[in-house]
Amino acid sequence: MADVEATSRRSTFLSVLFPAWRWWIGTLANMVPLSAAPPMPKQLLCIRPTTDGVLEILNLRHRKVRQMARLGNMGDALTTSLKSLDRQRRRYNRSPVSGLVISSEEVLHRSLELPLSAERDLRDVLLHQIDRLTPYASDQACWTYGIRSQDHLARRMTVEICLVPRKRISGRLDTVHSFGFRPTTLAVLGSENRLEHLIPLSETRQTSRLRAALTINWLLVVLNVSLLIVLFGLPLSKLMSQKQALMAEIDAVKPQAEEVFRLRSQLERAEAEAGFLATRLRTIPETLSVLGELTRLLPDSVWLERMKIADRKLEIVGYGNKAASLIATLEASPMLREVQFRAPVTMVAKGGQERFHIGAVMMSEPQQ
Repeated sequence: MADVEATSRRSTFLSVLFPAWRWWIGTLANMVPLSAAPPMPKQLLCIRPTTDGVLEILNLRHRKVRQMARLGNMGDALTTSLKSLDRQRRRYNRSPVSGLVISSEEVLHRSLELPLSAERDLRDVLLHQIDRLTPYASDQACWTYGIRSQDHLARRMTVEICLVPRKRISGRLDTVHSFGFRPTTLAVLGSENRLEHLIPLSETRQTSRLRAALTINWLLVVLNVSLLIVLFGLPLSKLMSQKQALMAEIDAVKPQAEEVFRLRSQLERAEAEAGFLATRLRTIPETLSVLGELTRLLPDSVWLERMKIADRKLEIVGYGNKAASLIATLEASPMLREVQFRAPVTMVAKGGQERFHIGAVMMSEPQQ
């Protein structure tokens, strides 16, 4: 009774756990992004060269632009100003990142629909799609991407790629480098001078975000495995103990089972031998009866060279003076039917006798 109640409780627990498990691995895990666009910093110092050779230093705070300085080629004074601005840049942003400002009209946008399974290696997937979506190779442009929408029911997502050809910004980079700045990103300004995108100038991966997402997924895996161990560990241990008990019982009765198999084999061999003897005993009286019938029917001038009985068929080979008359003589026997020559009658050179080969079918019961 206690086992029945435990089984019922376990079945109820499984009926509740398995739907939650399917939701967890099918929906919740897919909500954890493994790849995303570079995060927007709260503040960023950016540089924008103008057509008249002046360098504008801009402070981007909360996506809004505020001009801090306009610099020209002023020798040592410029170097001192740059060092001061660099200290401000480090104060505004903990990581020493500076951006080169470009307008949104210079950015090429492409949208691409992909399965959700591509999210884990999204950057590598897009790296091989840039040649197809744009007229530039991946090493000829600076680019970034962002996941715009995800449909977890259809298992699809929409990704937007932002790309700027390197040759379009090479002149401005040379100007910025001549002032001593080494920008690492492209700050894309849209309408009303608002920051829209950050495009890395070099091939960098957002390893910290990826590492965090992978950590979350690994924690989910560890938690799920722990639940499986708790769920199936106790029943499996009980099954293992039952298996060990059964194996012990099997080992105890194994000698008796082997003895039974040995006796059964001996019995089958004895039955087969008895059946063979019975068959032979049944055929011996029949053979003697046919031999006696042939002795009674055949004349004294006929002698047999060979007689064969197989599958109730009789064949005799012998010699006589009038072999043709033997067919009618044998057909008169109630034990034989379908009497006929199996080979042509031939004359023997010595003695003037005929050699015959006659076959017949033996009757199961003599006809009256």
